[in-house]
Amino acid sequence: MFHTTRKPGEFWGWIRSSRISLFFVFLLIPTLPMLGCYGEFVLTKQLYEFNGDISTNGFVQSLVMWVLSFFFIYSIAVVVDAAILNLIEFWTGDNPALAKSTFQNPDGSQVVMTPLNEGKDLQVDMVRDGKVYDSRQMIRTSSTHFDIYNNEGQMVGGVDRGTDGGLTLTRSDNSKQYHLSPEDIQGFKGKVLASM
Repeated sequence: MFHTTRKPGEFWGWIRSSRISLFFVFLLIPTLPMLGCYGEFVLTKQLYEFNGDISTNGFVQSLVMWVLSFFFIYSIAVVVDAAILNLIEFWTGDNPALAKSTFQNPDGSQVVMTPLNEGKDLQVDMVRDGKVYDSRQMIRTSSTHFDIYNNEGQMVGGVDRGTDGGLTLTRSDNSKQYHLSPEDIQGFKGKVLASM
């Protein structure tokens, strides 16, 4: 039979000698009473969906999953969700990963984007002088397609993500189609970030 004997205090000696371990022990001790704070694990779900949206090929999805796991990305997402985001959600009722985003337009109006359905869908409100004057809701129907609905619930168009990373916007009657290349999208992101 395999038997090991430990000297008294050996475990604590190891903890004291390892400063990194000691740092993490003291970092995690305050979170112990909070571990029962149940949340939606939004960050972990978004990472999982990102992994699934990489490709329709199961081999590629598995390869990406192994790479993300090797670099502890999944582990980090779970820890951030469990120790930070779910705790905030438990005490405030709001998850920072699902927070509203507000963008200021040069004319003084605002665009308010509100994630719905655990971040899968999106409500876009156009606000001027504190009042919503137009609203659209984007409903995800697949990993690469959103249907767009107006205030009355009528479908007014759709958005498809292409394999090149670009977006194709289509009206519901197929009368017009617009294609935004990845470069167009990056340019738009740059303008939005510059206006913030």
